[in-house]
Amino acid sequence: MERPVFSFFSKLIMPLFYDKKFLRGRWFEESSLGWTWCWRNLWMQKIKGINRDIPFPVSFRNEVSSAENLIFDPDDMNDFNAFGCYFQNFAAKIVIGKGSYIAPNVGLVTANHVLTDLEQHQPGKAPGPQIAL
Repeated sequence: MERPVFSFFSKLIMPLFYDKKFLRGRWFEESSLGWTWCWRNLWMQKIKGINRDIPFPVSFRNEVSSAENLIFDPDDMNDFNAFGCYFQNFAAKIVIGKGSYIAPNVGLVTANHVLTDLEQHQPGKAPGPQIAL
């Protein structure tokens, strides 16, 4: 569904909150759903602070550890606007292949816990394997 006035207004406002390189692709150019995600996530993400440091719209119902260690195509922005997904990627990169769909409540984890102390994470091994979906 295309809403030209909504999209035009969103293109002016949303780059103030999100990195422009993520505000492109099929969800922003072929429909207005990407802009809807921006507005829906703005309050919880940028004002309340859930996933505040993530430079693209991501639902507050998801958790992303490190935007720098998450590689994906903007056409797959839908993967971050479902619910319950957990991207624990502070120890290694997660590479999501173009066209991948991640189901709700999926966790992608790049580190493990120390078996004798679950509060500590084991460091990633260099050059650690990458997860490619």
